[in-house]
Amino acid sequence: MLRGGGLLRTWTWLTKIKDDVIILYYAWKNPNTPNYIRGLLVLMSAYVISPIDIVPDYLPFIGVADDLTLIPIGILSLTQLLPERVRLECEQESKKWRKRVPLLLGLIGIVGIVWIILALVGIGYIVLKLVNPT
Repeated sequence: MLRGGGLLRTWTWLTKIKDDVIILYYAWKNPNTPNYIRGLLVLMSAYVISPIDIVPDYLPFIGVADDLTLIPIGILSLTQLLPERVRLECEQESKKWRKRVPLLLGLIGIVGIVWIILALVGIGYIVLKLVNPT
């Protein structure tokens, strides 16, 4: 079980990753961002949306562990690779966006809950049809 300090550290870490994702978005749009960082952003984005993983996702727990490890490390590393001036400019621009993020996360949460409910209803329907075939 996570202690209060552990939960707080985890929340702080997740907030840092969220902020860095927004900074990387603005870094992509910034003309002063070096091309090698843009290339690394493309590679990381391709890995995130690609169905091909280092460890396949269908393996229980281990399949998701590579995503839960590599993606945050990539985000944090790319943010640190940004030149200081570019990072500061992008942080200033991202502060406007950070105010909107809780609303977007709330909407994503609602969609996730609706998806889970629909999945449970579908599973319940299938189970009922298997138990009482008519």
